[in-house]
Amino acid sequence: IPISLYVSMEVAKSVQGLQINWDIDMYHPETDTPALTRTTNLNEELGQIQYIFSDKTGTLTQNVMEFRKCFISGVSYGFGTTEIGLAAALRGANVGTAHPSQVEAERSANPEKAQYYRDPAINFDDTRLLGRYNDKHEARDKIEMFMRILSVSHTVVPEGDPADPKALIYQAESPDEGALTLFAKAIGWCFCGKTSTHTTVKVHGADEVYEVLNVNKFNSTRKRMSVVARTPEGKLVLYCKGADNVMLERIAAGQPEGELMAKQLQLYATEGLRTLVLASKDLTEEEWLAWDAIHKAASTSLEDRDGALERAAELIEKDMIIAGATAIEDKLQDGVPDAIATLAQGGIKIWVLTGDKQETAENIGFACRLLRDDMTINYINGADDNEIKTQLRECLERNADCIGKENEHLALLVDGKSLITIMADTVLTADLLKFATMCKAVIACRVSPSQKMQIVAMVRHGVKPEPMTLSIGDGANDVPMILEAHVGVGISGNEGMQAVRSADFAIAQFRYLKKLMLFHGRNNYRRVATLVQYSLYKNILLVSCLALYNFVNGWSGTLVMDTWVFSAYNVLFTSFFIVIYAFLDQDVSVETAMANPQLYIPGQRSANFNSFTMSVWVLNAVVQAALAFGLPTLTFAGFDDSDKNIYGVIVMMGVVITANLRLVFISAHISWVSHFIAALCVFFFFAFILVYSYGASFGYWNFSGSGTKALGSAIFWLVGLLTFVAMSGIDVFFIYLHRHMHPNPVYVIQERDRGHGKSYDTENGTSTGMEGIPLVVSGTSS
Repeated sequence: IPISLYVSMEVAKSVQGLQINWDIDMYHPETDTPALTRTTNLNEELGQIQYIFSDKTGTLTQNVMEFRKCFISGVSYGFGTTEIGLAAALRGANVGTAHPSQVEAERSANPEKAQYYRDPAINFDDTRLLGRYNDKHEARDKIEMFMRILSVSHTVVPEGDPADPKALIYQAESPDEGALTLFAKAIGWCFCGKTSTHTTVKVHGADEVYEVLNVNKFNSTRKRMSVVARTPEGKLVLYCKGADNVMLERIAAGQPEGELMAKQLQLYATEGLRTLVLASKDLTEEEWLAWDAIHKAASTSLEDRDGALERAAELIEKDMIIAGATAIEDKLQDGVPDAIATLAQGGIKIWVLTGDKQETAENIGFACRLLRDDMTINYINGADDNEIKTQLRECLERNADCIGKENEHLALLVDGKSLITIMADTVLTADLLKFATMCKAVIACRVSPSQKMQIVAMVRHGVKPEPMTLSIGDGANDVPMILEAHVGVGISGNEGMQAVRSADFAIAQFRYLKKLMLFHGRNNYRRVATLVQYSLYKNILLVSCLALYNFVNGWSGTLVMDTWVFSAYNVLFTSFFIVIYAFLDQDVSVETAMANPQLYIPGQRSANFNSFTMSVWVLNAVVQAALAFGLPTLTFAGFDDSDKNIYGVIVMMGVVITANLRLVFISAHISWVSHFIAALCVFFFFAFILVYSYGASFGYWNFSGSGTKALGSAIFWLVGLLTFVAMSGIDVFFIYLHRHMHPNPVYVIQERDRGHGKSYDTENGTSTGMEGIPLVVSGTSS
């Protein structure tokens, strides 16, 4: 492998990385965040991606949480629906029918009356909630418990004057906690501050102090958090909130409200809302003291402290009383549906891995156009192991005719509980992979960070040949899957910079992934493929001439050209143009690349760099070397040995000019820079030959006078012109033959863009070439 290849590649990839960083189309002005290339080693892999694994919250959505609704004591508070809910209703999904009392209440909706401390950022306008508390309605105690949980059970830090609740600003670990605490403040439960042991809440103007005795922290495994607090009334109470699937398992039996809440949670999920369940539990002093001893022992454990704390929390977080449920909206980012639809047209399979409920995940899938109405959605969400195995088997049996190939109309939705059963069995894992690879879209819901990583690993190491994978996420819980994929992309969002620091590339919005892959990735793959093959080509071209010269020098080891001229070949004569090519060349415009995502497919199939294309480059070099050596050899057959250096200069001139013209011929983007660099490389050759002719002045006698003698000889120019014309003629002939006799989709689109009467059906992905032959741009046929 020539050293020049390493140098050229490092320079080219560094500039490619800067081009990504400087791309104004991937700059997010709202957060002043440009794209960032954290490593340049994977530039070309961005053009070969076959699978994208995406988080949902903060990646597909804005991660800007807005409190929309809540459920307390059998009543849902909050009006209206979301864009996702409207889309679901149009598809015929059940988004619920408003109760007559709710319809009546909506007529008197007023955020000024619905909120105690009016917050313009909160649009909650249901006056019934605050009104029922103030009117000492029968639901007052439940409402108070609900608000106490929101205002006490959290890790929020307030900033500002506690005496002025409207001026308080909350700094939260997650946007969800911030939205919940802000809502509690708006209703009149203003969290004012905390010490190491006490939390102060201003309830409708009066301070309430809670002694926080224990905190069971949230993590991605527990999916809940709780605190044990002593209330202002002196009671010991456990306040807990968390995901519905873990909370409902820990609710005390015999609560009629549980069934109503479960139905309402389903309706919230259909609207694409993020839900949490709130619950409490009264404790006796003896119960707490016994458990507190266990908790303290776990917190001071030197081995497996986290595990011990989780086990301690399990002992107390059970038999709880329902307080209610919350529903928060996290809107889709701008451009996400278009980005997903466009990437899918480029032959990329997109898998969404989320911790949300099944209904939420499914409706988000429709909203972002990952799922379509013409798709058959297969569910693997069984209640027990046998049902899960049966569902998986039925999925394969129903679609047996599609095994081994992708079906545009198949989708899979699998939950985390089912994945636990499947991933524990290698046979089931293989069956899941077999079916999932048949589907155009896959959504995994209720999955943990470790399960996300397992899914990526399953595809990366299970699909043969190994596909190129990309993971994209915005939070610390996405780091495992980002590290597992070939390429990791981090979103600079509201959940810190852990994902960005672990990723290879960073962007501010999911929609920028479209240009990162379809334009930068595709071009970088083409450029790097050409750079590698050209570097080998130009060296084989030169070395083949040396090898052929051995047949006429009696294998004496004599060189056809002076060693300094050979040394300058990779340093001066052929090094600059390929580097410029490797970061400037583009075969189609940005607009055309984005409008025709099917052009991305050749990269997935390694169409630009494989054993065949490499063989073509090598064969081309050998044939041209034969011409570069043969024509001057035949011409100088009757000359004496004193003309050897002129002969060598002619051979070298043919090699240098042909090598540079080869790049000119294959360049799709010829600019004044390309012309200048190509001419400069050839100029360097003649200048070097001329200056080196006076080498005697510097003590170099071997080439003294040879350059001036060659440049002043008519035979030099005649044979030299004939040599490089014959050599370059091969390139011209085959490039012309390819473009006109067997044009690929890129050639057809280039002709169309130049206004040569080409028709291109972007909807069906077909082009009509010079002879009226339709070409399928997706690459399936031509």
